Amino acid sequence: MTRAYHPYRYQRNLSLATTRIEAVLADNPDRLAAEFDGLSDADLCSRREILNHVEALIADWKADGSCSFDAELVLDSVRDVEGWVSDISDEIGHTVTYVNFGPASGFSVGTAGEFIEGMYFREAYCDGKAGLEITFSCDGPSWNSMHTDRYAAVLLTASRTATCFRTESEGAVAVRWLHGDSALIAEPAIQSALAAADIMLTIFSSPAVDPTPLVAAIKFH
Repeated sequence: MTRAYHPYRYQRNLSLATTRIEAVLADNPDRLAAEFDGLSDADLCSRREILNHVEALIADWKADGSCSFDAELVLDSVRDVEGWVSDISDEIGHTVTYVNFGPASGFSVGTAGEFIEGMYFREAYCDGKAGLEITFSCDGPSWNSMHTDRYAAVLLTASRTATCFRTESEGAVAVRWLHGDSALIAEPAIQSALAAADIMLTIFSSPAVDPTPLVAAIKFH
């Protein structure tokens, strides 16, 4: 069975987790503290802010047409090409797009089986500069148990994202991390994911390349 892309999986799993905690608290309101045990107030606040961003991003992605691309085969064939030069147009990113890297990307992070699975990108402005906002998402075994996990674990799993602002001026690329899971941002694999993002953004930027045959536009519900 093909794994659902992040935007679909996020909505489904968070809905299941919310249904579970509502049922638990309806039966025993005293369980609330236990559901969030291990998370400080500050960590709970920061995780909630990350999820607010993800949920708003997915809402915009849906409003823009739910555009999704599977890049696994493309990355496998081009990321080791010598002399690759990124050439990213300022004409992309007008709508939110999700690009799936897949488990074969090799972007392993954190615990066994966890990896950076893909990215969302869209145009953005930061400090008066135009660029692209890129949000990386993760997948891993913990997603399979979100319907039974304590809500603290659910929040930790769902907020394993990292968002940056990418801009380019006279050939110099600057990446500024805006928010996300600090441990994920510190992972070496995030640099590989940024390189993969440049490859895909360059492909999308080429007026001579229609990405649809290269990157299968498959939507999983």
